[in-house]
Amino acid sequence: MKFTIGLIGAEDSVTIMDKVSKEYEKEAVFIPLPYRCKEDAICLAEQHIDKMDAVIFSGHVPYYIVMKKMKMEIPSLYLPHSGTSIYQALLKMKNSGRNIEKVSFDNVSTTEMNEIYEDLEMSSKNVFIKEYEQNLKYQEWADYHTNLFRNEKTEAAVTCLKETSKILQREGIPVYRVLVTRPLIRQVIESALYEVKARKLRHNQIAVLVVNIDEFKKEIKKFPSEYGVQKLKLDFHRILLDYAEETKGRIFSMGNDEYLIFTTGGSLENSSKNHGEITLLDIIRKKLKMRASVGIGFDTTAYDAEHNARIGLEHAKKYGGDCLFIVDQNHRIKGPLGKEHQLEYRLASLEEKIISVAEKTKLSVKSVNRIVAMMDKHGCKVTAKEFAHYLRMTERSARRILGALEEKGYSKIVGEESEGKGRPRKIYELQL
Repeated sequence: MKFTIGLIGAEDSVTIMDKVSKEYEKEAVFIPLPYRCKEDAICLAEQHIDKMDAVIFSGHVPYYIVMKKMKMEIPSLYLPHSGTSIYQALLKMKNSGRNIEKVSFDNVSTTEMNEIYEDLEMSSKNVFIKEYEQNLKYQEWADYHTNLFRNEKTEAAVTCLKETSKILQREGIPVYRVLVTRPLIRQVIESALYEVKARKLRHNQIAVLVVNIDEFKKEIKKFPSEYGVQKLKLDFHRILLDYAEETKGRIFSMGNDEYLIFTTGGSLENSSKNHGEITLLDIIRKKLKMRASVGIGFDTTAYDAEHNARIGLEHAKKYGGDCLFIVDQNHRIKGPLGKEHQLEYRLASLEEKIISVAEKTKLSVKSVNRIVAMMDKHGCKVTAKEFAHYLRMTERSARRILGALEEKGYSKIVGEESEGKGRPRKIYELQL
């Protein structure tokens, strides 16, 4: 069965995306959804959301516009205006005889632009950058470029926005468009396919819920007789039995105040947009006038799923009860679900190691987390080129990080890879 992936963006970008998507026809059906105005991305997403397994936006602008208005229940990705897209625009500008050291950019990362100019061994002193601002109109972006050009601070403009490019052309401002490139499109399509497959896998995984009444012994003392306690237990069992039926699960009593429900990730998700867990807590709160804690665990075996669920329950209790935490097969913890301040993190032992690696290698915790996530997805053996591709950085930065890891014993060279002429590429084995 093929997946369905929507392609939403400006017409010229969607045309390129659609051409590249033909390379993945065996795995997915792609629906091109071009717009004339970026605000139209919302309508396109709303009209086609039920037909899609994932959606790819042509840039971060339509992506953030849609995310602000809609809760996307499917994997949603965007093509970054970075790397090869920036180099392509700069090359066109240089070939036109323009000074690429006197230019204005919009909707790009200041940090990345500084790195690009550093890699090119060029000055960015007279390079002006305006990062993404949510409510700016096309004309306002054009005014930013125009003012710099009219005041002779720049020789040209580089924009990520098609309509802004048109305005600048009408004004007679030399303008170059940042367009999506084929390597970036392939990279994001592959990420979308991975996320869809992972989501389908989760649907088929075993899911275990551990449901526990908070302070049960204290609560039963409120009843004047044992009959009241027995009625409470029956009511609690009835609520969970209804929930087990709704999620096509099996229910097991583990004592007076605790139950296990075994089901699948797909059944659990289908019972409610939010796994049904908040509804369950609300029902217990409303019908029993009591609070409960819930842990949900996902994994490929019942034993591991239950183990993860109990870790989730432990975190719910530590949080103060009356909430739910999820633990997946990669030991990522998410919760408390439904609360204002929701966190997502890995188990403490791994967090401590990540912090230790960051301190010893002088890398940021965020960078080490990205490397661990890459290892989960692509394995431990990489070349500098692959490392750069997966983490969306330059090969120069990749070699520097791999060198820092190797120096502290967190990676080692295990071979070489030859691609015709030129120096063979070193193969690193990451040992985090």
